[in-house]
Amino acid sequence: MITLLDIGKHTLSISGRLVRVARLRDEYYDFIESPTEFIANVKSSARLPASLFTFVPPISPRATAFNFHVEMDSAAMLNISTYEDWWKKQINDKTRNMVRKATKSGVEIRVAELTDDFIQGIGRIYNGDFKKHHGFVRMELPRYYVPLDLKGMILLKCSLHRSLVDRIPEAWLDRLAVLRGRWNTARYGNHKFGGAVAQLAERRS
Repeated sequence: MITLLDIGKHTLSISGRLVRVARLRDEYYDFIESPTEFIANVKSSARLPASLFTFVPPISPRATAFNFHVEMDSAAMLNISTYEDWWKKQINDKTRNMVRKATKSGVEIRVAELTDDFIQGIGRIYNGDFKKHHGFVRMELPRYYVPLDLKGMILLKCSLHRSLVDRIPEAWLDRLAVLRGRWNTARYGNHKFGGAVAQLAERRS
């Protein structure tokens, strides 16, 4: 169950069952200007049903280090200078052929305006899927964890703050995604609908 709560000008998303963790709903797009001050406001909120708060700083080669528990996290990043450069250099022949095939099937392909909603939509699709033929690359980023109560302190001290999925090696997750795709292909068949379902099933949220 996910709970949303507004703290100042930011919206927090609280998720988890045994370990309730709060984070910015739009993290990687929405950043905290003053983490120490914001965390003080979070801790003082009696409405916050969470034991831990986690955040990532703004993406910058000179990111400020904070005096909180930190671990490295990874995200899928797409560096685009121009559409022409992305189309010719960043994606491979397979992706270009798939785009051309989709166009012939009636799918509208057009250059879209780069807005926050557009970026967030891309992130929801590809975050966690680092396939290079999409033009995305893996970037390691610092993720900070802050305990909000005694339970959060104990969980962090015992390294129990991460979910079970986060503890599974990425190679295992990739293998499970492939097996899930094959299962959906066998279940729905190789027709267009089944293929689409299988392809979506391979994407990790």
